[in-house]
Order: sequence, then C-alpha cells, then structure tokens
Amino acid sequence: IITEEEKKMLALNVDQDFTLPVLATGTWFLIFELFILNQAFSNPDVFNPQARFNYANKVWALADRTVSNMLEQTPLFLSTLWCHALFIDAEFAGRVGIVAAIFRLFYPFLRGMRFLLIEFSTQGYYTCIRGMQINLVYKIFADKIIWNEITARSCAMMFLCQFGYWAAGLIVGLTFKQSILMVTSEEIKKTADIGKPNKTKIKD
Repeated sequence: IITEEEKKMLALNVDQDFTLPVLATGTWFLIFELFILNQAFSNPDVFNPQARFNYANKVWALADRTVSNMLEQTPLFLSTLWCHALFIDAEFAGRVGIVAAIFRLFYPFLRGMRFLLIEFSTQGYYTCIRGMQINLVYKIFADKIIWNEITARSCAMMFLCQFGYWAAGLIVGLTFKQSILMVTSEEIKKTADIGKPNKTKIKD
C-alpha cells in the first residue's frame, strides 16, 4: 500500500521556469539538423538507393554514422532531460542538457580526426545523462537529490558514476549476450563470424 507521503515523492513540479530545458531541446535539434545537412551534402550517389550503405567513401560513412548516432541518442536524451525537468529541477536539467548537446556536437569532428577521440564526446555526453538519471533514481527511492548545480565536484562525481556504470555495463552486457547464445540455434551461431575482419596473415 502506497501512503500519501510516498505518493508525493515524485510529484509533477510545473511551478518552474522551463526556459533552459526548452533551450536544451532546441539546441539538440539544431545540432541534429546540422548533422542531417552534412549527411545530405556528403552522399556521393544520392539517387542510387543501393549505394546507401556503401561505406568505401569514408566521408559519407562519417556523416551517415553521425546522424545514426544522434538518432539513437535522441530518445534517451529527451526522456532523461524532461523527466528531470518535470519531476525534480528544470534549471539543472536545462543546464546539463545544453552541455550534453554540445558534447554531441563534437562527435563528427573528433571521429574525423581519430576514432578514439570520440570518447571525449561520448563519455562527456553520458556523464551529463547519468547525472540526471541518478538524481531521478535517488529521488524515487530516497526522496532526495544528489546534486542540483554544476560544479567541479559534481562533474567529477557524475563522471565517476558514469565510469562505474560503463564497467558494470560490460559485465551485464556480456552476460546477457551469453544467455542469449545459450538458447540460440546452432544454425544461427554458425553465422557469428560473418563480417569479422580476416586476421589471416598473407605470406609474401
């Protein structure tokens, strides 16, 4: 039985200024539009549907992957941003959301320079998302929030939480994959190596 006090733990808080969350949302979609324009101008054969996934052209591959990545992250970004804004703190959500969007903006530049550099964009973005998510979870179970302003200390704590989440994700993800493979038919398993790089050395 949920008491009246427990019902108030995650009550909708509409008596706030939502300027920053709206600005964060607008910033996100502005960046998304820039990525789509870059994708459109990078397509080497726009009138040939069969060339859609021909990534021999690395400029096209970069532009297309940038849009796909942004598309994948949009539901996570918007749901986290607005849950935090509506139920906890709109100002903090807006500020962190804008920072998260800016980290996404760096994605194609860093990936274009060197693949590993995209971790600056990726981990920075996820640090922002994880900060809001942890606030939401803590609010649900403890009726408190951990941080409500962006400081050096809160950023460091959010990054450590993201690192811990990433490490736990490796373990959970690999375990989940193996559990799926345990019930997967042998016919499907036989195709597991298709598409993997051929590591066979060619003799001179």
